[in-house]
Amino acid sequence: MNSEDLAMLCSALSIKEKERPAGTLDPNLKEKGERLLSLCLVGKVFTNKLVNKDAPINVLTSIWRANEGVEIKALEGNVFAFYFKNTEDRKNIQSGGSWTFDRAIIAFEEPYGTGDIAHMNFNKVEFWVQIHNLPLFYMTEDIGAFLGKMIGEVSDVDLLTAKNVGGRSVRVRVAISTDEPLMRSLRVDLIGTGTITTMLLRYERLQDYCFKCSRVGYSLRDCVEPRKQIQQKQWQD
Repeated sequence: MNSEDLAMLCSALSIKEKERPAGTLDPNLKEKGERLLSLCLVGKVFTNKLVNKDAPINVLTSIWRANEGVEIKALEGNVFAFYFKNTEDRKNIQSGGSWTFDRAIIAFEEPYGTGDIAHMNFNKVEFWVQIHNLPLFYMTEDIGAFLGKMIGEVSDVDLLTAKNVGGRSVRVRVAISTDEPLMRSLRVDLIGTGTITTMLLRYERLQDYCFKCSRVGYSLRDCVEPRKQIQQKQWQD
């Protein structure tokens, strides 16, 4: 039932019905509900098309490595609820993304309060982002975090991967707003001399992306911005 249906039902309530005493949920039932919510993620498949409800459930159930399994329920639109059995499984799935279905990114929200999806924005997605062309002297965790904050909300910094392959890069895990264009590079005066260093960004597992407006969630052919000449560069995995 969507919000419009609920509004119609509420408006149809008689004065007499509204004056009846309201029920109070048993504390034990409330505790069970809070426990269920604490192990839940709510995700929205970022596509303009309405997805088949069973397809994401079957795909994600098969590829996710949850030790105690995960129960997936379809909600309204392209929104799904993911119920885990323990916090470790939920954390591993969150940190293992970004996740996609049929090339469309899935934006996750941690439910709070009563878990009303009408109050969820689904406007942030976490990516591992590689920052390239970084001088060796500045390949530290603190500087990686500083650079990552220029992109989004930083949750992790990985220096080991770059060191193992001998590259001049760091990886940062950041939550990025889907309402804003993705940044392609960072320009930073690293040593305060006025000399600008340009560092290229490479987003891992980035699939459904528009090269015209630099936003995620749809492809170039679905972009609503006026058409213009674009040089398409394959800078994502």
